[in-house]
Amino acid sequence: MALLGDRLIIQDSIDFFSSGLMEKGAVAVFGVSPSGGQGVGLDDADAFCYVPTGASGTIPLGVVLQDVVSKDLTQTHLNFHKEEVQTGGKVTLVQRGWVTTNMITGTPKGGDKAYLANDGKFSPTFTNAAATPPVGVFKTKKNANGYAAVYVDLPKNNS
Repeated sequence: MALLGDRLIIQDSIDFFSSGLMEKGAVAVFGVSPSGGQGVGLDDADAFCYVPTGASGTIPLGVVLQDVVSKDLTQTHLNFHKEEVQTGGKVTLVQRGWVTTNMITGTPKGGDKAYLANDGKFSPTFTNAAATPPVGVFKTKKNANGYAAVYVDLPKNNS
């Protein structure tokens, strides 16, 4: 589990489809379609997001609230108690508020700025605006299990 129930959601988004596997608590970024941009409507397939494997040049969009999985739905079903979403389905993203997650690299302290690490995790380490865009502020340090609370304020203009 990468996201605890201890959270406050002020604003979320259900505008985006998932592109690939995602773990709840990770930071998703804007996807750009081959046709050259995002979709406009709530059900436009060009409006998608993904968890980056390299944060450079990406724009953070929100914290993923569900696990995105790839299952053979003819053999089994999604685990609704875990709020699983099939790859390509709609995801809920926290854009403002705070969450408690273990998707963190480094050793933050309360009050440290939170940046997007290369793997969709939160990090207290800043490289530059393109490589590690800002995503919020750490509310707490990590506890013994590796969880910390993070204030989230997304999306941001990275310039």
